[in-house]
Amino acid sequence: MIGLPQLISNLQVIARETGLRSAERFLYPALALDAQRVYQPFLLKTEGQRVLLINAAERGNFSLGELIPTVKVRYLGYYFTFDDADDWPGTEFCSAIAEIIGEAAELEVDADLVVGYYFHLRQQQRVVIHGRKEKDAKVHVYSIPTTDVTNRFTESRRQLEPFACLVAAELNEYNDIVPYLEVTEDNRFSLLDKLMTEQGLDALWLSSSLNLQEVTGLGFKTLEPKMIGALYVKGSDEIYLVCPEFIPEQGWRYLGRFCLAGFLRQQIGETASLGIEEENLTLDAYLALQWPEEQVGPATALLRQWREERTGDDLLAYILCSVATRRGIENALAWAEEAIGLKKTITEADVANRFRAALDAFQTEHRLPAFFRTEFIVIHSGTRTYYPAHPAADYGLSKHINSLKIDAGVSLVNAKGILLGCSDLARTSVFTTAGEKIYALENRAIQTMLSNAKAGMTGEDVYLIGLSTLVRHQSLIEKVGLIPPNFSLFRQYHRHMGHILGKQEKSRLTFRRGNHIRLKPGMIGCAEIHWPYRQHCIAFEDMFLVTPAGLVNITC
Repeated sequence: MIGLPQLISNLQVIARETGLRSAERFLYPALALDAQRVYQPFLLKTEGQRVLLINAAERGNFSLGELIPTVKVRYLGYYFTFDDADDWPGTEFCSAIAEIIGEAAELEVDADLVVGYYFHLRQQQRVVIHGRKEKDAKVHVYSIPTTDVTNRFTESRRQLEPFACLVAAELNEYNDIVPYLEVTEDNRFSLLDKLMTEQGLDALWLSSSLNLQEVTGLGFKTLEPKMIGALYVKGSDEIYLVCPEFIPEQGWRYLGRFCLAGFLRQQIGETASLGIEEENLTLDAYLALQWPEEQVGPATALLRQWREERTGDDLLAYILCSVATRRGIENALAWAEEAIGLKKTITEADVANRFRAALDAFQTEHRLPAFFRTEFIVIHSGTRTYYPAHPAADYGLSKHINSLKIDAGVSLVNAKGILLGCSDLARTSVFTTAGEKIYALENRAIQTMLSNAKAGMTGEDVYLIGLSTLVRHQSLIEKVGLIPPNFSLFRQYHRHMGHILGKQEKSRLTFRRGNHIRLKPGMIGCAEIHWPYRQHCIAFEDMFLVTPAGLVNITC
């Protein structure tokens, strides 16, 4: 018998209780390396029902048939298709929970729930925490000079410089890029100090692998098992690494073994304001800090801004990722088109393998001192799904499909495991005349956005440039039949048209209505248009660098 409503975030328990086995295939956790737990599935158990809470965009990555029949599904958020345009903006996490549990006064949550969700839920009802760990565990603390961190990143960029400059020379707008290819001084900590001052924070507790890398210069994938977190004090010349166990022979300065809360008080004083990654830090890990809640502030958005305003420092890596991804996609789609034309039996998974092989070939051809890692690869025909789906091994491709979309993102990782840059690009093979018209229009709209957008414009400004191109050609779209009757592109096309990158896809600045964050020189991002309708799923996406003179294409 169930007492309190329970919100379960442990994926193993969710699989056992619901039958969901495909959570590891979900897309959105791969897009938000600093907030993966926010986009995972959750299970809400009440006296009479079990409800899976799943991001609406994941509908292409799992099947209702894999679930235990009595389990219900509630979709969170919104993913645009022309068929459900009126569902905008969807239901967010806390509102969905409130609707399901009704007037229940209490809710039990797991200790591994992200603390940001905990704070929001607590505004609705009393929250009881299940499964807390030891409160005052001892930790081992090390320090690294900030100069060592900046030197690591500068060295990594210099290693890429000769290889990336050769690849950049192939770009159509190479002359506009040349002034920004030189490796310059790394100013990450002065920028971080500035942003912390603006938000009134004295110190930061960093917990995601991505941000831990950015403040330590240590390899991205090697950090999480070894480290609880890192402390940065505004204006300091050191980073403090907090580890659960003693780690010998790292070359770090060992400070000793401490109670975590006591160490924080010792370093920053009892009245300091502490920023946390509220979309990454678990409730259990947050409570272990024992910091007064009124002195804690959210820092996920601040850290995204910090990374996004520095992307230009890693332009060399972003160019390599962009060009390699474009070549990989074009190679895979050309191979698929030929195979379909010859009536060969292939699947979406075969196309994905071709993409990965092309990435490996690019790395070998250019003898890069780093390797590409596929962060996400969306491959699907419009006949299978409109939602961004990982490739299916059992879905055959033939002349019956109308389109085959690849939307992929890779990262470039050096021998020390440091994530240097990333990509996000899309191309589509289209097999109908109507689809070809839409694909050409998408390309035209993207190039119009890149030609007319400027530093200082907001995300909404850039979105409206792209949208106006579509609106001007609505009669053409209606003529080819790839828009619903009486559909207003201006009022109902809610799909964003791009975003800035910060070593991941998820960002603060997106090209959509209501986004008033401004483009700044040095930012790198993507411009994209997607068209899911009538068994077509058509997408085009290019990457760009923001310069004082405008946006420069770094894809082709």
